[in-house]
Amino acid sequence: MTHFEMEDNTEIYTITDTLRNKVVVCHEVGTESYHCDFSLIDRKRVVTAKLHSLYFRLVQRAQSNDDDIVALFDGMEELSQKLFGGTVPSWSSMDKAQRVEGLYGASRPSVVNVHPPDVVSTKGSGSSSGKRIAPATEKAIILQNKPKRRCEKCREMGHHDASNCGREKGKSKM
Repeated sequence: MTHFEMEDNTEIYTITDTLRNKVVVCHEVGTESYHCDFSLIDRKRVVTAKLHSLYFRLVQRAQSNDDDIVALFDGMEELSQKLFGGTVPSWSSMDKAQRVEGLYGASRPSVVNVHPPDVVSTKGSGSSSGKRIAPATEKAIILQNKPKRRCEKCREMGHHDASNCGREKGKSKM
């Protein structure tokens, strides 16, 4: 909802959607009846879009000839004089606030609450175990301190067993 008014016994809600189309909903409080006007589209916005389209089309056609572009400029200047006279329109702060409200579809809040961001930890491997990656020298020291076990295939004491033994029992290489 972008605007609310109360006239006599009628509540008037003006709603603007994401495409900036306006819908007016009238609610009569005494009879509890509603009237929705979905066909109301901002005429000023439609006419402004058509005006921009016309301007760019005229400039595109006039760019190829110097006389045409000068004539277009003179015609626009003459039209400006007829519509606005010699005055340049000035924008007051109230007009600016209304334009911003029209652009965003909501009025500017009087207080803005800014919260600090959530704490993010960027270091680590990202694994859920919480362990760090040990360097090769540290891995060698840990492996040296591990107790050795006897392999059932090769009958040697080492850091392997029958499932990952490198030797093949009973076959000699020739």
